[in-house]
Amino acid sequence: MLKYSTYKSIYSEPVKKPVVSAGTRSAHFSINVKRTLLVALLLLLTCTGVVSAFTSSNNSNDSNSTQKKALKTVIVMPGDTLWEIATEHKPQGKDIRRYIYSMKQINDLHMSSIQPGEVLILPE
Repeated sequence: MLKYSTYKSIYSEPVKKPVVSAGTRSAHFSINVKRTLLVALLLLLTCTGVVSAFTSSNNSNDSNSTQKKALKTVIVMPGDTLWEIATEHKPQGKDIRRYIYSMKQINDLHMSSIQPGEVLILPE
């Protein structure tokens, strides 16, 4: 015959809950506070890094735009070609083909065709 017939009969003594003293409860609380402060600090540092990354990229864009503003620009009129514009505006002693190549690079032109009304940036 079975010695223990039910689940309760296996454990003759009742299960006692652990007693939490005031000292261990405050220590547990301080660990949670430390973790929370650490997470908050990490979030703060991350957000600061993201903000500084965006401001530095904006500053570099501003410097690029001021450099482009400092360069001369030309508005393309009907019948104008890159060759004619380059002939009028190239520095003396510079090869016109190299000047046209520079114009195409600065203005991100893949072909030599230009349209009236376009604003072209002239290289120095």
